[in-house]
Amino acid sequence: MVVLNELERVDVREVMEDALDSIQFPDDRPLTVDIPPKIPQILTDPEKLSRSLYNILTNAIVHGAPSTAVEVKVSADVEPDSVVISVTNEGPGIPPEDMDKIFERFF
Repeated sequence: MVVLNELERVDVREVMEDALDSIQFPDDRPLTVDIPPKIPQILTDPEKLSRSLYNILTNAIVHGAPSTAVEVKVSADVEPDSVVISVTNEGPGIPPEDMDKIFERFF
């Protein structure tokens, strides 16, 4: 269960850019980032959002196939105050038998 501590209006673009800046992308891993200019602010815990983005981006690098791209997309959803963040890579994927464990700590 995730407990949100401090909810506040957050600029998703700013949090995403900070997360991307904090990660050392290998030279052989092209990075594509698509963040439209107008993304609504969302009500969330900024620290947890930042940590989640960092973890997802790091996993995309570590578990992607060597010398393949990592793609990051942010888009506004049809619901107000919501966004969709997509991080993709060309890795082996998660085996079906592990799908129910991916949100367990230290999996």
